[in-house]
Amino acid sequence: MDILSVAATSLISAGRQVQQRAEALTNHAAGNYFEPASLYSPLLTGGSAALLTQNVEQPSGLLGDAIGLLTASRHYEIAASLVKSADDVNKTLIRTFG
Repeated sequence: MDILSVAATSLISAGRQVQQRAEALTNHAAGNYFEPASLYSPLLTGGSAALLTQNVEQPSGLLGDAIGLLTASRHYEIAASLVKSADDVNKTLIRTFG
């Protein structure tokens, strides 16, 4: 598996996690909160990986979902920078050996 595939898979997974956390916050505001379920993301090379699981021993709530959204958005930023870094490495390799 090359770094660009890992970065792209991470970007997709982080985007889905951001979406799920934002939806949970919206449900808090609307008064119909639901417990986030496990979410799986397909890997670009096949299979799937768990993206988000809820710890059932700790109560979830508005604060937890807000922190989760901030964490997920940071993961998205990191994955996006990894995509850019992988692209830069690929360009350097093509220039060097191309």
